[in-house]
Amino acid sequence: MDPIPDVNALLDHAIDIVMEAMPAIQSEIKNEIARYMRAASVAVAMKRPASSQQVEISSDDSSSSEAENDVLQSQQSNVKPTLELSSEAWLFRRAKSYQEYMKSIPIPIMRGAVIPYISWTGLGASMKQMYEQPLHYLTNIHLKQMDRERLGAEDEDVSLDLIIHPCKAEATIWLMEEIHRQTSSPQHLARVWSADPMYHTFIDAIFPKLGS
Repeated sequence: MDPIPDVNALLDHAIDIVMEAMPAIQSEIKNEIARYMRAASVAVAMKRPASSQQVEISSDDSSSSEAENDVLQSQQSNVKPTLELSSEAWLFRRAKSYQEYMKSIPIPIMRGAVIPYISWTGLGASMKQMYEQPLHYLTNIHLKQMDRERLGAEDEDVSLDLIIHPCKAEATIWLMEEIHRQTSSPQHLARVWSADPMYHTFIDAIFPKLGS
């Protein structure tokens, strides 16, 4: 018959076994902790692309907004040429109406009295009053330019009618006026007017009696 084992001896033996196995258990625990940390690091790394992707999406939204702004700006820039074209068309229509009106006014055949004058623009103003006719815009511009050309001349202070006979000067203006009335194009007038914001100051008022 086998002897009954000593309980204390068994406990001591079990304790010895546990103590011998403790380093291995501790190592296994460390390994588990290390695996957990690696898994946590992988999870964090996997979350980072999602955050980056979210940033990229936000960037795409910003690009989309910028693209929409570009479209709006493009549409607004496209409106401007349309307005400019409308302004040019309006100016051309006005030039055409003006040219047709001036072309319909006959040049006076009978001349009036001799008109004394000291400047080209002064002679032009006197002719408008005497014949009750407007002068063409281009004629008015040309007369003003001829007065400017006298600035600095030796005889600048001399009255023009002492240099050029009034009849010859008046005939010169009427010849110039006939050329402008009969041959000027509305396109040319519109171009000149578009470059001169004060062009209307050289357009004479309509006289009540035309060609009388």
